[in-house]
Formats: sequence, structure tokens, C-alpha cells
Amino acid sequence: MMRTPLCVVHRMARHVGQMSLLTWHIVTATLAGRVSFRSVVAQAYQMGVQSLPLTIVTGILSGVVTAQQGGYQFTSSIPLYVLGSVVASSVVLELGPVMTAFVLIGRVGARITAEIGTMQVSEQIDALYSLGRDPVPALAAPRLMAGIAVTPLLV
Repeated sequence: MMRTPLCVVHRMARHVGQMSLLTWHIVTATLAGRVSFRSVVAQAYQMGVQSLPLTIVTGILSGVVTAQQGGYQFTSSIPLYVLGSVVASSVVLELGPVMTAFVLIGRVGARITAEIGTMQVSEQIDALYSLGRDPVPALAAPRLMAGIAVTPLLV
């Protein structure tokens, strides 16, 4: 089945609208104080502390590869004692944040997607609605707040 460009644009606009509404609900729930601090701390622990070993290993390996390649490339052009500062600045300033984002996208994104997907399949989110509770302050807002707090610390 071939999709028309108008159909693709409509689906994209609907998705952008849904994401904007979710963001708005998260911001209003946070500013209204309906987000549990305990949930934010639990999510920050799962996102930050449990991601720390993988982030450290990724940073070390990025530094090793950058030093190896830099040493090979700079052999005849500049003195090798400059290599340490070049590697440190390139890994810390450029490669570190990107690799940390990859780790968080892969590890934390997969965990959150599996967790929320399982809750949707097992109708736990529908149960929250039927009890009169909004799932955004309980599920989405703590994860976003914890991610915003933890990402710079991991970098």
C-alpha cells in the first residue's frame, strides 16, 4: 500500500501534537507539585547510578581509541606530548556527551519503553484512569525530571 504525502504529513502532525500535549501535561503536573519526589529519586537512581558503569566503560574506551588514533595521525606532524591535552579536550568536550547520550538512549530508553509498554499491555495504565488518577504525574513526569537531572551528571 502506497502512502500519499498528505497521509504522512497528517500522521507526523498528529504525533507532534500528541508529544506537545504530553510535554504540556508534564510541565503543568510538575509546576502544580503533583509529582512525587520519591518517584523522581527512584528514577534518578535507576537512570544515573545504574548507568554509571556502562558510561564509564564507554568513556574509557572512547578515550583509548581516540588516543590510539591521535597518536597514529600525529606521529610526524606534532610532538606526542601534546596528544594528551588533545585527547582529553576532544573526549571530554565532544565525544563524552555524545557517547553518554547513546548510552542513555540505549539503556534507559529501552528500559522505559519496555516498562511503559508492559504496563499498557497489562492494562495498568487503564486501571489508573479508571481509579481517577492521571498517569502523567506518576509515570512520565518523574522519568523526565530524573533524566534532566542525571544526564549532565553522567556527562
